[in-house]
Amino acid sequence: MKESNLQSKFGVWLKINKMEGVFELKLEKGKSFAFNKVKDHQVKALYEAKHEGLYHKINDLPVYSGSMTKFANPKPFDCFYINCPAYIVIGFYKPRKKVETYIIDIDRFVEVRDITLEGGRKSLKQEEWEALAIRNIML
Repeated sequence: MKESNLQSKFGVWLKINKMEGVFELKLEKGKSFAFNKVKDHQVKALYEAKHEGLYHKINDLPVYSGSMTKFANPKPFDCFYINCPAYIVIGFYKPRKKVETYIIDIDRFVEVRDITLEGGRKSLKQEEWEALAIRNIML
């Protein structure tokens, strides 16, 4: 399984459950998830989206520098400004089982990350993430 698979499953879940917000998805294949897997610019953007509002321009084609792609999905619009809930979504993958997925508010993530790193730990075990989550889902 890849993060793109989690993205597809989570997208279906979001459309059905209509949970509003912005989400950064991470797939974990081990027993614990390290804080540094969520990059600083991702934390910053999620925090801004929740507390200050975030403007983002959707890139025009090509999708990435040097792309030779001539066709792509049309973008829905040029840009957006949002001020809404923001979450880290961690999916713990185990072969041949549903992905146990935890939705964690960005403020809680930052608070726990800072306290935990000060204590010398760099990650939390799955059970600890489960306890921090505002919602637990199986995908």
